[in-house]
Amino acid sequence: MVRRESVDLRLKELDGIIYELSKYRDASPEMLKKDLSLRWIIERGMIAGASIIFDVADHILSDEFGFYSGSYEDSLRRKSRPHPCLFKGRLDRAYRPQTI
Repeated sequence: MVRRESVDLRLKELDGIIYELSKYRDASPEMLKKDLSLRWIIERGMIAGASIIFDVADHILSDEFGFYSGSYEDSLRRKSRPHPCLFKGRLDRAYRPQTI
């Protein structure tokens, strides 16, 4: 059963992350190359946002398919067409903040 309250709370948290990240919208690639702290702030915000998206999707899909995964990789393997890297156990290559 999808717990609507849980999903709503996570989505409100995602809204907050998006709001915070929007403060850095004008950061240029040059700024990010020069300012490691700025780059880390943006990367961490993107990772946090992606994590929430995966959590919410996993929650909804788990209810639909009756499978509760232990990791994002398990979730991706069972609920979608897996990315080719997953066959090699290389989820880290499929998702890296610097490639987003």
